[in-house]
Formats: sequence, structure tokens, C-alpha cells
Amino acid sequence: MTRKISTWTNQAGLKETAERKVLIFYRWYYSPRCELCYKSYENSRPCMEHHHSSGHFRGICCNNCNAYV
Repeated sequence: MTRKISTWTNQAGLKETAERKVLIFYRWYYSPRCELCYKSYENSRPCMEHHHSSGHFRGICCNNCNAYV
């Protein structure tokens, strides 16, 4: 799983510490529902919402909410 974490965080463009990236990964991996609309991820995977220019993590959300944030 360690390889998956590093691949995922590098691809996502996060600019966080290594420890924080691991915490964010587990939060994403085990997220039961969107943190914005609280709907479960029935037909989609959770998204890691982050600021694209700064790379800072904001939360875990569904595809619909991620498109509007």
C-alpha cells in the first residue's frame, strides 16, 4: 500500500508533508461519503479536493461537488 500512497499523492499534485499525505490518503481511501453534500459514493470514486496552484488539501468529495468547488 505504501507504493500506492506515493503514486496517488504524486499524481494528485499535493504539496504537503509526507506524514500528512499518508493521513490524507487514508482519509480518501476509507471515506464513506462526500464531505460537502454527505451523499455516499454509489457510482463514483471519492475525489481529493485541493487548491491546484498551491497544492494544499481541502477535503474529500464526490465528482459532482468537485466540479463546482
